[in-house]
Amino acid sequence: LIGFAVLLIIIFIIELSVGIAAASIKDEFGSALRSEMRKTMANFTLIERDQRAWNGLQSQLRCCGINNPSEWFEFVGNGNVPLSCCDNYQSSSTLGALCRFDENNPQGVHQDGCYTRLKEKVKDNIVLIMAVGLGITFIEVAGVVLACCLANSIRKEDEMT
Repeated sequence: LIGFAVLLIIIFIIELSVGIAAASIKDEFGSALRSEMRKTMANFTLIERDQRAWNGLQSQLRCCGINNPSEWFEFVGNGNVPLSCCDNYQSSSTLGALCRFDENNPQGVHQDGCYTRLKEKVKDNIVLIMAVGLGITFIEVAGVVLACCLANSIRKEDEMT
């Protein structure tokens, strides 16, 4: 049981270290995320997994591109955006289907970039994310305390016999 308590303490220390590291590199995380998003945009017409990821992201968050819809022109042709950027998108639509986007008349196409929407989503749910993290921490600390109490109780029982 002492080994179990020590293991929980080690896990707790690792989680705390990862949390501190994540907080300290959040700016680098943002630029790395943008870079990865750009890579998957470049592969949109080539890799089905990237198409599915972008279609899911853009339809769920009602966004288009990383910062705006016109970023897609470089990857899917000038004046085109993935159908998932458009208001009339259905999840049953043909994979890789495109729709027209006119910057002068942007109606029918999601205008917000997905990076901004993702950031907002995390910000909106940060309290929930932190609550889950604190809940897990509480369970780990309780596990350490209970394991130590049980080990102490067993040791006392052994001494009595």
